[in-house]
Formats: sequence, structure tokens, C-alpha cells
Amino acid sequence: MKAEDKKLAYELFMSTDLTQKEISKRVRVTEKTLSAWVKDGGWQIQKAALNITPRKTIAGYLMQLEKMRETISAREESPWPTSGESDVIMKISKSMKMLQRDLTLTDFINSFEQLFKFINTSNPKLAREILDFQNEFVQIKAKELTQ
Repeated sequence: MKAEDKKLAYELFMSTDLTQKEISKRVRVTEKTLSAWVKDGGWQIQKAALNITPRKTIAGYLMQLEKMRETISAREESPWPTSGESDVIMKISKSMKMLQRDLTLTDFINSFEQLFKFINTSNPKLAREILDFQNEFVQIKAKELTQ
């Protein structure tokens, strides 16, 4: 029963805005147990990875660059970037390039979700078996990010 409780707690933690106290009540485990699962499994960083995606980060960077471009071009006397602005532009550009190149925890999670849905349509038993390996892999990757 503990394994099923943990899976339910994980799903509630990842897919809702419930507090840990609310989740522990629903799953009928102590708050201490749930806190241990969250910490040991790297659930916090996994949830952040789902919410802070490279796509969203890049979109934010692009908006910042556009705002800078507007500010710079609005200057009549010097419509070109200062050295400080050029540095910021270069740093943002490098960050965007890195985000586009590297696989992130979000990429793994999203890919695994799609794979699970695909396999689950034809072989639900196999999908559930694979899900355990996928979750273990994501937990390992999440822990690597915090070390």
C-alpha cells in the first residue's frame, strides 16, 4: 500500500497546488513521511522543472531584448547599445543558446509522459512497469541538479 500511497502523493504534488499538509491528509500519511518523500525524491526540483521551462525562459529573454531594442532605438542622439547594454545582449544570447542546446529535466519529463501515453494505449501493464523506471531516472537527474 505504501508504494501506491507514494505514487498518489507524487501525482498530487506534481499536478496540483495542494500544500504538503493537504496532500498528506488525502493520502493518509504523516506530514513527516510526505516531507521525506519530497526531499528524497527531488520532487521540488521536478515540479519547478515542469513550471520553469526553457521555452518560457527564452520567451522572457526575447521580451527583454525587444524592450532593450525599443529603448535603444528611441534614443535620438545615440540609437546604438552602450557597452553595458551590449554585454547584457551577449549574455542573454548565450543563455538562450545554452537553453536551446541542453536537455533539461523538463525535456525528460515531457518525453516520458508522451512515451507513457503511447505505450499505455496498447500495453497498459508494460506502461506501468516502465513508469517506475522513468520516475527513478527523473529522480536521479533531479538529484544531480542539486549537487
